[in-house]
Amino acid sequence: SYLQFLENNSSAVFSDGIFSGILLDKKGKLLSFLTRNTPIAEGGKNEDIFVPYKFLDIAKHCYRNSVGIIVPANGEILLIKNRALCFAKRGNKWTPFDWQRVYTKLRPYFLTSGESDEKDILRKIKIIYGTLLDVSFSHTGGCLAIVLPDVPQTEISKVIQDRFDLSLTGNLPSGVSKENKEKIEILKYLLTDKDNNIRSFFEIDKELRKEILSLDGATVVALDGSFYCAGSIVSVPGGSSGGGRTAAAKRLAELGVGIKISEDGYIEAYFSDITSNE
Repeated sequence: SYLQFLENNSSAVFSDGIFSGILLDKKGKLLSFLTRNTPIAEGGKNEDIFVPYKFLDIAKHCYRNSVGIIVPANGEILLIKNRALCFAKRGNKWTPFDWQRVYTKLRPYFLTSGESDEKDILRKIKIIYGTLLDVSFSHTGGCLAIVLPDVPQTEISKVIQDRFDLSLTGNLPSGVSKENKEKIEILKYLLTDKDNNIRSFFEIDKELRKEILSLDGATVVALDGSFYCAGSIVSVPGGSSGGGRTAAAKRLAELGVGIKISEDGYIEAYFSDITSNE
């Protein structure tokens, strides 16, 4: 009995929840040791996985009757069922995670572009949700905005103080500071594909998406994933309450959707009113 073994003060869990895990039966008896090379159970290989990417290897085995419990070094507790994060305990509070709720809320905003390919909309929202989980459990904090197609360029420039369009080629925008010029050059290098085109938010590797969102400032993209900017300062009204990222997310919501991920991992989203467009 693995549970009986753990009652011993000299015991160890023999796993880290990232590269390895322990598989138990319903009575707590040890069945096997899991690694990233352990074969995945038949019938679930193609199922979606909604967990922070660093826990992917263990979450693949949390399928059907198998429930995953992961405790990272920071003391959080993650509960995984059907390869999706269901709850996480942070401090003394259990927080629910619901992929379907996120999809239902974001889908109408993607429909404003005239997009009729439901499969592509689903793919994009899955990517957004996965990125939010990655940033949340990396505890770097971040801010993401999604701009609706009918927002005037002048309004975007009012909200984003040091806006630069990463899709631009040739000379950099005038008036850009030396620091931002370096950032633009680095981001362009990281985002450029082999044909010298800037990849969209939905085309880059999930690890790179997480790192870009972790930059100080906001990452702002169009519904098709084109980057308006990354790590940019948001113009917020004086006297805004709730912290810098909250104020920035509320301001960015004027363009469509504004999402903030705080360093303690909590995620909040703010939305513009599109009821007249639905």
